[in-house]
Amino acid sequence: MHLHANISIEARFLISLLVTVAVETTVIICCIRFFFKIASLQLPLRRCLFAGFFASFATLPYLWFVLPAFVHPYPLLVTAGELGVFVVEAVAYIFLLDLPLRKTAVLSFFANLASIIVGLLVLPPF
Repeated sequence: MHLHANISIEARFLISLLVTVAVETTVIICCIRFFFKIASLQLPLRRCLFAGFFASFATLPYLWFVLPAFVHPYPLLVTAGELGVFVVEAVAYIFLLDLPLRKTAVLSFFANLASIIVGLLVLPPF
C-alpha cells in the first residue's frame, strides 16, 4: 500500500511515527520474549511497551526535522540519521529495560531494520 505522495510533511511524519512505534515495539517484545526468552515476570510487558514508544518518540522528530537542517546530501542524512537512532535507542533500552548493551544493540538493530523496511513499503521517500 503506497500513500499518495502529495500529503504534507506533517502528515507523513505522523504516519511514519505510528508505523515506527507499532513495528519497533512489536519487534522489541518478540525479541525479548522469543529470542532472549525473558519472561514477563522478569521484564513486564508495560516496560517493553514504554521502551518502544519512548525510543521512537525520542528519536524520530530529530531524524525528520532537526538533522536535515545540518546534514547534506540526503544519502548522508539517511546514513548518519539511522546510525544515530540505532545508538541512541540502544542506550535508551539499557536504562528502560535494564538489559546489557549487547542485547539492547540487537533490539535496536532489528527494530530499526524492520521499521525502515515497513516504512519504505508504506511511505516511500519523497
